[in-house]
Amino acid sequence: MIKKKYRSFNESYLNGNKVLSNFKNENEYYEIESSLNDSLKVYFINILFLNNDNNLGKDFLVDFYNEIRNCFNHLKVTYTCSSFKIMNKNNILKNLNNLTFDYFKKYPKKARVINSIFIQIKKSLKHENLEQEMEETSIFPYLFKIDEIKDIGNKTIESKTSEIYSGYDIPTLKTYVTKKIHRKKIKINFEEKLDESKSSPEQIKSAFKQMLELSETELFEFDFIIKGYYIYNTETETVEKIEVDKEIKFYNITTSTKRVLELEGFDENEKDEGRTYDEAVGELFEYLDKLGHKKEIDRQEFENFLDGIAFSEKPKIFKTLKWYNRNE
Repeated sequence: MIKKKYRSFNESYLNGNKVLSNFKNENEYYEIESSLNDSLKVYFINILFLNNDNNLGKDFLVDFYNEIRNCFNHLKVTYTCSSFKIMNKNNILKNLNNLTFDYFKKYPKKARVINSIFIQIKKSLKHENLEQEMEETSIFPYLFKIDEIKDIGNKTIESKTSEIYSGYDIPTLKTYVTKKIHRKKIKINFEEKLDESKSSPEQIKSAFKQMLELSETELFEFDFIIKGYYIYNTETETVEKIEVDKEIKFYNITTSTKRVLELEGFDENEKDEGRTYDEAVGELFEYLDKLGHKKEIDRQEFENFLDGIAFSEKPKIFKTLKWYNRNE
């Protein structure tokens, strides 16, 4: 069982200017455990809260929500066939029903608030399409895809997205571009757009007008783009960061959202290990001088020299080698 701790935040905007919501909770973390069970990857997700002792107990509603999340938010998730499923919804619901009276006894003066919270949670758990609802706002489906795309390179594939309108899978083309950014890290950029060869914007707008009972002549905008990136550590086989940016034009509203999932302790500005160009250039010219005088160079020694150069500095080294060869 592999366990990683991530922090997450979500920002949403309406019409690009007016802020609809802006959520960034520095005290909320996701603990994600994963294991391979009969060739199917199983995830356990739990929300963790780093409570500030100075605020503890001041707001019953917040504290009680936190307590409920700690007791009942441990979701068992499987991912297969490009979709994920919560396996233990019924168990969580059963525990909620069994323990409701215990909470009433513990907080008798807050019974009405407790019951209101439980009703909301139960409604969500009973929702037949809970996974679909989560697809629209959660970053976890992107995390679950890493095994499919970590070796994808540069490629465009046919796909579907549930993120535009709940309950509807819209055909898309998803383009991946992979770039090595560090000796042991790659950045996988992706961009997802409508696959117009499968369904045109006009066809989709017409279908939504019928579903929403709008006149065919009514102005209806429809366009979207979903893009973002992964930073993946090939040495530890760990996702270190995911960012997903989505913009949707639907009817007469434009909505933009940003979602980020980041490994605890991740350093965006971590420097690559190894020598800089300035530190190594003198030794490089010593090797080039030997070559110019037809002296034998130990191959392994030269490979060790190159391996010791920081990944970000290697283009300068290769540029110098090309310059030398042209001038020989």
